[in-house]
Amino acid sequence: MGGAVLEAIDSHNIVLALAGSLGNSKRTVREVAVEVLTEMGSKAAPAIPALTKAMDPKGTYLSMLAGSAFQAIRTPEALAEVKKRDTTSGSADSNKDGDTTDMFQ
Repeated sequence: MGGAVLEAIDSHNIVLALAGSLGNSKRTVREVAVEVLTEMGSKAAPAIPALTKAMDPKGTYLSMLAGSAFQAIRTPEALAEVKKRDTTSGSADSNKDGDTTDMFQ
């Protein structure tokens, strides 16, 4: 039902408002903003710079959500961010047995 409501409203202004929310001091506000951007898919493309800035190199839950948003947006720029993130976290997440650990714990 939420998606239908979003469709009826100017998505560009929503994306800009949600992108602005990524700088909010409350973690839950930032997380919900990223989740809504993810649901918006390619319409959320204008938020890519804010999503990139929100990604923490330490691999926080918000970073994981932002990665999901990039995958949902699916523009070349968004997918490049996913690939960049994959290459920077790559082997650092492996232990001596070759198993990967969850970098978002």
